[in-house]
Amino acid sequence: MTTHFPERNLKQKAVYWGDPQNDGFGKFTFGAEPIEIDCRYEMETKVVKNSSGVDVTSSVTVHVNQDLEEEGMLYLGLLDDLTDDQLANPYESDALQIISFAKSPTMKGTRFLRVAYL
Repeated sequence: MTTHFPERNLKQKAVYWGDPQNDGFGKFTFGAEPIEIDCRYEMETKVVKNSSGVDVTSSVTVHVNQDLEEEGMLYLGLLDDLTDDQLANPYESDALQIISFAKSPTMKGTRFLRVAYL
């Protein structure tokens, strides 16, 4: 079986922190352990809508092959690149918050194109 876009183009790695929980002080804690995912990381500025329908400016577009949660965090690089403190608290790394996530089916409807905006 051959691979299709986007899987064959996801040549970079990112660390993802999911299950964001608002800490009540303007930041988030994360209920899931950070995981390493395949991605395509593109630095480009664009205006996107968040889940509340508000226009927000994104500086990074990340193509991925799995669903990600808005307000989760992504770091371009490997798990091994991060210290234990950074893994426990992504705010201590160069991780960016996911401000919007989009998922669209392919024309056949058998696969999905997934994009996170940071």
